[in-house]
Amino acid sequence: MHDHQGVELRHLRYFVTVAEEGTMTEAARVLRIAQPSLSQQISALERRVGAKLFHRRPKGMELTEGGRILYASASRTLAEIESSLVQARDARCPVHVGVCGTVPEHLLARVERVLNEDGSPDVEFAEADSRQQLDLLRTGTLAYRHYPTTTRKPQ
Repeated sequence: MHDHQGVELRHLRYFVTVAEEGTMTEAARVLRIAQPSLSQQISALERRVGAKLFHRRPKGMELTEGGRILYASASRTLAEIESSLVQARDARCPVHVGVCGTVPEHLLARVERVLNEDGSPDVEFAEADSRQQLDLLRTGTLAYRHYPTTTRKPQ
């Protein structure tokens, strides 16, 4: 029985790098890990998969048929994960602003403009009286952020 559950992303990253670089030595340099350690990790991956992934040649590593199958999937998977990580980092989360029902629309539009200029994401207004706003702050539904006030001198 093979322990597929033991395969980690780093194993796949190591495997893909060896396949792309063609030698353990060059892959270890690119990955910035010791070559013996990389070799052990690749051997462990082969044990977990239950198949040889490389033919070890005098001048480098060559993928086996099973290695080619895994390489196609692993390289695509790693690219998708990297893309997802970038998207997650760049995702905009809405800002929830508690307002009383009597706040004029033009003031809400101004608040939304100010928040968007600040680089904040989409603004969502939650109509709530002062007591409800405190409860929403306590539960984390609304987040507190202090915006410095500017005072204008009368002209």
